[in-house]
Amino acid sequence: MAEIKLPGRITDNFGDGLRHFFSILEKVKRLDTQEAITFDMSCCTFLTPLFLLPFFLLIKQERKNREIIITPPTHTGLSSYLHFTHFYSGLQPENLANDNYLQLMNEYGSKTYIPILDFPADRFNNNTEIRDSFLSAVNNILTSQVQLTGQLKTAVMYLIDEAVNNIVDHSREARGYIMAQYYSANGYLDVCIADCGISILGSYQINNNTSITTDRDAIKKASIGVSTKNLPDAENRGFGISTSRNMLINGLRGKYSLLSGSAILIETLTNSGIGVIPNNLSWLGTIVTLRIPFANISGFNAADYWS
Repeated sequence: MAEIKLPGRITDNFGDGLRHFFSILEKVKRLDTQEAITFDMSCCTFLTPLFLLPFFLLIKQERKNREIIITPPTHTGLSSYLHFTHFYSGLQPENLANDNYLQLMNEYGSKTYIPILDFPADRFNNNTEIRDSFLSAVNNILTSQVQLTGQLKTAVMYLIDEAVNNIVDHSREARGYIMAQYYSANGYLDVCIADCGISILGSYQINNNTSITTDRDAIKKASIGVSTKNLPDAENRGFGISTSRNMLINGLRGKYSLLSGSAILIETLTNSGIGVIPNNLSWLGTIVTLRIPFANISGFNAADYWS
């Protein structure tokens, strides 16, 4: 059995979570695909959603082929945090009766985080209703936690709804995932929304868009609003990523990243670029991370950034 030690602490640097995630992913990929792994979290003291949700999904994927053991942290505060954020299993809204689910979610209104929510990402049966209920609960929690009002509330709800709808419309995956943490002392909200689906490139390809052949090209096209439908009149009605980026970066002066396949877009007010990841570290699916600040947003109007 292989043992992989996790970092003791993730810093508040926006890219630090994904950097450590890739470091762990690289160690996993070096192993035989069926060799059991122990992830040693015993020395961890502070981990962020921008690391924890990708790591949670990595464990979920690896458990399909191998035994995974987790050595929990000895740090009392982090151990409690992992328990209440449902790190070890995820929280599925449809597994709770409606009243119990809403009551449970309302309890998070007094906390500073949203647990790992494992939500249905298809339109079968009553899953749309379940998803709408879960999004409403998330909106209510964030409104309570962060005291969201006015244009800022509109923007935050748009950014989350758009990322969730992209999973539903494009991932071809049955489940989607979200986790968030509010850092009041730092003045921002970190949100991570992810899936293990067909990736953005896969979405273009399944819609017969043969002009886009790499993950880098797919992210580039999606980020400027090119639809999966490969039709001129469908431009700017694709993934909604261009509107989200514009609103978050230029309107709220936040930070944005999009990982899909073997490419990643990272954008701030001063820097923007699409990097290519080694194929052995590619992520079959999509991971969106948002850092939404609440300072210096006077004069912001969400409507100014609609496509």
